[in-house]
Amino acid sequence: DSAAWHAVDKKDGRVVWTHPLAKRPSSSRQDKVDRAFSCAVPIRWQGKPHLLLTSNASVDLVDAASGAVVMTFSIAEHKLTWGPFPDPVVFDNDKFLLGLWYSGKATALALQVTPDGIKSLWANKTIGKGAYSCMVRAGYAYGYGADGLQCVDLKDGGLKWKWRSEDSKLRIDQGELITIGDKLVWMSTSGRLYVGEASPDKPGPVGEFPVFGKSTRDLKADKARYHAVVCTAPTFALGRVYCRSPWGEVACVDMGTPAP
Repeated sequence: DSAAWHAVDKKDGRVVWTHPLAKRPSSSRQDKVDRAFSCAVPIRWQGKPHLLLTSNASVDLVDAASGAVVMTFSIAEHKLTWGPFPDPVVFDNDKFLLGLWYSGKATALALQVTPDGIKSLWANKTIGKGAYSCMVRAGYAYGYGADGLQCVDLKDGGLKWKWRSEDSKLRIDQGELITIGDKLVWMSTSGRLYVGEASPDKPGPVGEFPVFGKSTRDLKADKARYHAVVCTAPTFALGRVYCRSPWGEVACVDMGTPAP
């Protein structure tokens, strides 16, 4: 339901509460002013469970049990049509990183929940542009932006490094990341699996592996070019990484890590 958030009882599916999406001012008749794509993200505030609910108009902090709105932060000024797509990433307990999809003002915001409301810590145009998630580890965020894969300092949003493939056909790739220990693992939109260091001092991959080739679907019949783009994050279990393509292939890659 793009018009509201719903909390349901896990025992019987009963709707416990509903939170309507805020609508931002419209700039045109075709403008989409009430869209939400990211998941409800848990965050603890003042010792109680809360949720961050993000639409293209605002970020709302609500009580998880009752759905009561505790505070709201407007992002209407960014005039987002389809974003934010990625889920907010919580760090340092009361802070979170929000990628904005496409905005002329910023592509990422770092925000903090305070007794006086949700406050902006910094904004930049380095990381967060697109529909792909960021990972946070040891004070730094990693994710794709306008200039490829990037690492930024969570203190101020300062760029530590950026990386793009030297292959001209792969330079426009984006991708979904996970962390495995101190390693970054990401699946690019062209179907390559990369491994790098989750470090502000070591940009780019230390290894890569082509997992998927071209789409096997009839893209003209589908009328959906995105079926040719790999956009699912890999998952890791017992020393193996599992990857999925939008045309129905699943691959398992042995990372050489012994199972515990």
